[in-house]
Amino acid sequence: MMPKLWRKPRGITTRKGLWSNKEYDAVDTEVMRLGIENGSTISRPSPSHNGVDLRDVVLAGSQALPEWTGRNAYAVYQELAGRMTERHPSLKSIVARVMASDVYKRAPDGDMATKGTKLWMLHGPIERYRKAAFRFLLRDPAVREAVQAKQMKVVEHYRGQPASRPDAAAFAWAGREVLRGGA
Repeated sequence: MMPKLWRKPRGITTRKGLWSNKEYDAVDTEVMRLGIENGSTISRPSPSHNGVDLRDVVLAGSQALPEWTGRNAYAVYQELAGRMTERHPSLKSIVARVMASDVYKRAPDGDMATKGTKLWMLHGPIERYRKAAFRFLLRDPAVREAVQAKQMKVVEHYRGQPASRPDAAAFAWAGREVLRGGA
């Protein structure tokens, strides 16, 4: 008999990330296969959005979303990217449906950037879920403030730069002169 120290607890999986539910073993297996045979697979959601690292943002919560108060924005973003609400199907169930389709089964393996490959087919729904999750996360005042602060930083940077192109009035005047035949 194996000593208790080396036994795995029952019912607990050690996989982390998007694919951690035993209910969808076919999805887990296919994602692992894509990674092994393709050398690339579905990546985790990026922690950086609009120049803001969500790992550095602590959610303020609101009356509408009090359960978010004090939580890390990236952790909540990952949860939302997997399932927005109970009314919406989980991303994993959408991916399972795509993988079960005849079109997916006939598609070749390959890079996500190559149209028609299996990873390319999976990228669309995954990216839509992630974009929707970020839009949903923007409801939190702390995330909104961080994004606006970053945008203002960019605006201020460009305000301090010298004009590197002619202004519109000078360009329009030069254009009229060329049309009239002048130089």
